This record gives sequence, C-alpha cells and structure tokens, in this order.
Amino acid sequence: MIRSVLFLGILILLVVAVGADDEILQVEVDIFVPGDIVSIEMDNFVDLGNVTLGFDEVSERVRVNINNTGTVNVTVTPDLVDKSDAILQHLYFARRTTVPYSQIGLWDLDIERPNDFPGEEEEYFYMRLDLTEFTGDLENDLIDYSGDVMFVAVSDE
Repeated sequence: MIRSVLFLGILILLVVAVGADDEILQVEVDIFVPGDIVSIEMDNFVDLGNVTLGFDEVSERVRVNINNTGTVNVTVTPDLVDKSDAILQHLYFARRTTVPYSQIGLWDLDIERPNDFPGEEEEYFYMRLDLTEFTGDLENDLIDYSGDVMFVAVSDE
C-alpha cells in the first residue's frame, strides 16, 4: 500500500514536472525625471495697424499666441526693453476680449504646464496701443514705428 501511494506520488510529480513549462520575460523601461524647465514660445512680430493722435487713438486689438513648452506652470509678464519708450508705454493687454485691458507693467498671464513631455500648452492674449493718455509732443508721422517687448516667464510653482 505504501508502495502504491509512493508510486502514485512520484507519477503525479513526473506528470506535473514534465507537463509544466515557464518562460521569463525581461521588462525594461526608461524613466525620465525632467527638472523644472521654464520655456515659452510665441509670435515674434505684431502689427497694431494705424493710430491717429486726436482722432482714432486706440489701435486694433491683436491676438498674440503664446505656448508654455516647459515642465512647470508659468507666469508671463511683458516688459519694455527700452523703458523710456514714450509710445509703447501705452501698450495694453487682456487675456480675453471680455475682460478689461491692463497697461504694460501691470499685467501678467498664467499658463498651465503641458500635459505631456515634451509638449506645449497653447494660450493666447490680446494687445493694443491706446494713446488717449499720451501727453508727448510728436511733430511728424511715425511710419513703421517699432520697439521691443520682452516677455519674461517665471515658474509658478
């Protein structure tokens, strides 16, 4: 009887050992941990059209596209490169056309980080030139007047 049980046990063990198989799958993955990257991309030229002192002193509003291409939420602030520019000191910005405009130096824009890396979070704002408060003295027309506005992005986190 013990022999039968022992023989049956060995037989079952052989069937299981011979009938079983296993494979090993090696799994590999690259894991990136990007640091805090502050990066924006935006239009590099804007034409505000025509303004006539004493008559039509507010330019057309122009949509400007700006994208967060970094890894963190950012706050973007426009600033004049030439702070003494008496004309462009009268630039005004608004996130959307339904909100009031704010003068350069008093306005900023928050942009969320992209959902994917690398990626971009698309955003836009509006700008215009409003010379109704301009007190300077212009003796001649200024055709193709231009200046530079620097957009400074800083981490919001």
